[in-house]
Amino acid sequence: MLFVVPLLILAIYVGCWGQYYSESDTLSIIPADGVAGDTISITFSLVNTFNVGGFQIRMTFDNSTFGPIAMHLASRSSHYNLFGADFNTPGVAILYATSWNPLSTPIVPGSGAIASLDFVILNDAQPGSFNFNFEDSDSLSHQNSLSNCVGDSLVIPILISSQVEIYPSSGINERSPIPRNSELSQNYPNPFNGTTRISFTLEKTEMIELKVYNPLGQMVATLYSGSAPSGETTVYWNSQAAGRDVSSGLYFYRIYGSQSGAITKTMTLLK
Repeated sequence: MLFVVPLLILAIYVGCWGQYYSESDTLSIIPADGVAGDTISITFSLVNTFNVGGFQIRMTFDNSTFGPIAMHLASRSSHYNLFGADFNTPGVAILYATSWNPLSTPIVPGSGAIASLDFVILNDAQPGSFNFNFEDSDSLSHQNSLSNCVGDSLVIPILISSQVEIYPSSGINERSPIPRNSELSQNYPNPFNGTTRISFTLEKTEMIELKVYNPLGQMVATLYSGSAPSGETTVYWNSQAAGRDVSSGLYFYRIYGSQSGAITKTMTLLK
């Protein structure tokens, strides 16, 4: 019942006038990772070219491995005062968000996170890659969609699903994939224009990959790949991908160690 009233409200704004498939607006799931027993956050990132008055998301997942906990709005959608989630169907999460006054409180054009959904990785989960997919309940439904703030269009964005990686636990009864003395520092400066510095600290020598991803979850740069010594290592990113400058916006940088697991943080490029 929780989802019925907001869905009717969204229908008032967008259900009766028209719909179209966008060739530029993009809704994506940012990759995540963890070990059995962890709580992880699945982040939904939106690249939008118009004022968004509301959104709804239907995502499928492996309910024998993950348990949904709660939905959170991000700063871009924090002004929405009608939002919630429905987990009544096993393996399906439905999220919605809108506002009583979408004309004055839209998600303005830009890129970045609009919502997140916390999951627990069940204690008996096995290591591997698990799909988190945008998926409508049937071919006629558009349950992954955006409304404009005027209420005359339902926009179906480009949808980019993702995976969650579950890694083996690094020790008996040890839930965290990150040793206490290993860390990934916030890039500096942040926001940055041109080049930024990223440092990470390891408890011991191990194989490391440090990569940068765009808001669509696509890898744009590899900053480090190979054996890294214990202690602090510093690398720099020149805001380029394959020798070409990337656009301004939000980026994710993620380190994965063969023994220490993974950490992900965000940074902002301004030009």
